[in-house]
Amino acid sequence: MNEYAHIFGADNGWCRAHPLQTKGQAAEALSTLFNRDSVPPALIVDGAKEFVSGDSKKHVQQAGCDFRTTEPYSPWQNTAKGTIRELKKGTARVMLQTGIPKRLWDDCLQHRAYIRSHIALNIYNLDGEVPETVMTGQTANIGPWCDFQWYQWVKYYEETASFPDDKMSLGRYLGPSPGIGSLLTGKILKHNGNYHHTSTFRALTSKEMADYAKKRLCNDFNTNVNDKLGDKAKPEDFSEDDLTPTYDRYEDDSGEGLDLIVGNSRARVRTNEVLLGLTKYLWKIQVYMD
Repeated sequence: MNEYAHIFGADNGWCRAHPLQTKGQAAEALSTLFNRDSVPPALIVDGAKEFVSGDSKKHVQQAGCDFRTTEPYSPWQNTAKGTIRELKKGTARVMLQTGIPKRLWDDCLQHRAYIRSHIALNIYNLDGEVPETVMTGQTANIGPWCDFQWYQWVKYYEETASFPDDKMSLGRYLGPSPGIGSLLTGKILKHNGNYHHTSTFRALTSKEMADYAKKRLCNDFNTNVNDKLGDKAKPEDFSEDDLTPTYDRYEDDSGEGLDLIVGNSRARVRTNEVLLGLTKYLWKIQVYMD
């Protein structure tokens, strides 16, 4: 079970998260970063012992990376601080929305770091690009990160299953598997709480999700996972700074726009404009088809 995470972040929003069992594995996280994402020109760290002494500093210097430290008691000089704040908020939000066990926090954090690196952010020096594109100089491939949702129900091919068991087993999607197989390889959570890495899996169809027997299998799956990994995350498990605030609506806020208010003259004008535009569009299609 991982208790820590080594987070690397840049001022353009790019980030990576590497879960660790102990702080002494910081050097291993650096090796993973250098192998998968290349060696950065400089690495700026705070005064944590695992960074400024031991194998980590030596490993950075041997890789030809400029090793720098921030001024004591100056957290604003470390870009990773803001990245950590946003990652913790995003991870907490996803964990509460999907109801995953708390023990899967490290997988969710790692997944959110990749997602943040591949989406548009309101950061000036991105110049309209996503962080991954700016860091690599190549158009980011968002396919592995948008084909499936986090913790989505999937069916994967279980090689060890034997007759009469179905080889397509039920599982939960935990994101791509960096460093294992191809970009299409996914990390699947099994009913016993273990992981399975495979590229042979698919999402459940809407018909399967509506099937009563399949719902029972899903409920049994959740029960087994909670028994193995523990209870699902709750708001009280996070600090207030890590939670995304929710706001109450005003009493006169119906959630609808001005154009949808019944009896409003502007609404009638808007409706006429829509109908007129639709008529023109259909007329053009008719002419083209003839």
